[in-house]
Amino acid sequence: MDLKSLLGPSADSRKEVKEEPQLQVQQTPQQQQPQTHDRPELKHRYSSITSLMNNDDDPPHSSSPSSNIHLMNSPAVAAKYQQAGSNPVTPGNKPIDLIRARNSITSLTNDTDVDIDGKETPKAPQQQSNGKRHSKIDSELGKLESLEKNQKENGKKGKPKRYSKPPIWAQKWVPNFKEDSHVNHSSSRFQRSDDAPKSHAVSITGVKPYNDITRRITNWIYAQIHSTPKELRQYLELETKFGRIWDKETDRRLHIPVTTESILDDGYALNMTFKAGLDKDRYEKLKKFLVGLTKINKDKFKTVKFDHIDRQYREAQRDKMPKFYRLTTDKSTGRPVQNIEKRKLASLFIHNPDMVFDFRLTMSIELPSQENPERFQDVTPEIQRHKRRTSIFHDLTATRFDITDVLQSGKGKNSHEFESLEVELEVDMIKLIDAYEKLDVDSFTFEELSETFMDNARILNRELLKPGK
Repeated sequence: MDLKSLLGPSADSRKEVKEEPQLQVQQTPQQQQPQTHDRPELKHRYSSITSLMNNDDDPPHSSSPSSNIHLMNSPAVAAKYQQAGSNPVTPGNKPIDLIRARNSITSLTNDTDVDIDGKETPKAPQQQSNGKRHSKIDSELGKLESLEKNQKENGKKGKPKRYSKPPIWAQKWVPNFKEDSHVNHSSSRFQRSDDAPKSHAVSITGVKPYNDITRRITNWIYAQIHSTPKELRQYLELETKFGRIWDKETDRRLHIPVTTESILDDGYALNMTFKAGLDKDRYEKLKKFLVGLTKINKDKFKTVKFDHIDRQYREAQRDKMPKFYRLTTDKSTGRPVQNIEKRKLASLFIHNPDMVFDFRLTMSIELPSQENPERFQDVTPEIQRHKRRTSIFHDLTATRFDITDVLQSGKGKNSHEFESLEVELEVDMIKLIDAYEKLDVDSFTFEELSETFMDNARILNRELLKPGK
């Protein structure tokens, strides 16, 4: 076999290839019989390497020499290029078509997806994916349109949102110990709300036991009121003074083996004296604390300032206790403000070993004096006290707070003048006596008023233990 026979096809073989498709086109479907034999093998011979390339896009029936027909085994490709009237037979009795070979991969792709038999497959997965994507886009567009509509309605275009309260990341950090030391103790994190659910009972019997010290003080107050004639109860005065219980024998502050607030026995207290007064720094600290409360809660407090001079006179009586009269005058005008006869009924010493100051609870009676003040003009007073006082009234706790800067002098050996800084609390006796008279129907209010009165003193005493001025 020579090279010419390999490159150049014979005339008979070229004629056979050209005539075969014409015969198939002339046959009708009725005349075509099913064939069971194998597809005849077509052997092509090419005259040059250019015959292997098909650059002609003309229809398969063109008369160009390069329009050689090749059988393709892919039913997908055959289905794309199948022509009317053509019905070749494959070995599996499946008709295919004859297409021309292409020199581009795009000629082998299909316009639609088909299966192995050439049938078009549905695009449900792709359509579903596209549908989800379009649905998400429509949702985002809807949100943008809604925001734009809200901005137009509110008249705010492109303005940032302003917070009524800064978000947590923009708030200034405050240490816990500064929060706890703030004067507004009502916001303490240890305070329990009245509406908070209780997870336990107050005791095994369901009854909260009374506090021993509170009950002891309440009983003492009850005894003093009860022993006073009814017509004189309106003149009673109950006050708590800050100072130190002083031991006469050791000449220093009382020191006994206790670690908590304690009430001294009346017999033991006979060997003690009470030194009232505070040092300058602690006096100013308490004054600042109380004045700060009045500024925060202006509607709950009422403040009154006084500048008075008290003169105390002693009148001796045969076979009787001497009488003490106190004449109070206004320093600026000199006019009498109060003229009373003061009697001290009883005192209760309360020792606070872990605090700076002790308490002296005193019940007195202040009777209006019928004496003419002019009779004391030429008499030297036993004690003269110039009081610059700030009184703060708190009606909710029935308590009056007196912060007094006193210049005191006496006669004889005590004629020299000295300064005393005093803090004392006085209860509203009208409310206390009213609760006393209603003990038959209300057994709680009287003790609650007594406890609240002493709690106010404890709060001031504990305020002195906190650091800072």
